[in-house]
Amino acid sequence: MPSYLVVLISGGKSKYGNKLSSSVAKRLRELQSSHGDEFAILRKILNTIQQENTGVKAYDEYVSNEVIKKLPKACGKDTLWEIRAPKTRRSGVIRAYFHKARNSERKLVLLDAEFKVKKEPNLSTACKRLKEYIRDYDN
Repeated sequence: MPSYLVVLISGGKSKYGNKLSSSVAKRLRELQSSHGDEFAILRKILNTIQQENTGVKAYDEYVSNEVIKKLPKACGKDTLWEIRAPKTRRSGVIRAYFHKARNSERKLVLLDAEFKVKKEPNLSTACKRLKEYIRDYDN
């Protein structure tokens, strides 16, 4: 069974010359240093869904267990997804936001990540990057 390819939205400039938001890689490094235990769980999830023969099955299991969730209408008509690492924890979770690329069947584009203790996510950066990605690469 195939796997998913997980990529980060690039920093730098879009093909239209607009400077994209600061890199999600930088944000992930910050989360790794400040929330190592939660980041290790996120890394395990991402590695598992990229495994050659079991990635799609693992992804489906994460969806059924609500570790990976679709966030309908979070960014208007564009679909945003979320990975929670861990699924719940009183002391907080990392929420990683991604888009399932339309032009590649099994490509997940990480757009943003944050550490949250309270329920309400801050989706403004993820939505902005999603719109930029769709406009520049996924139309």
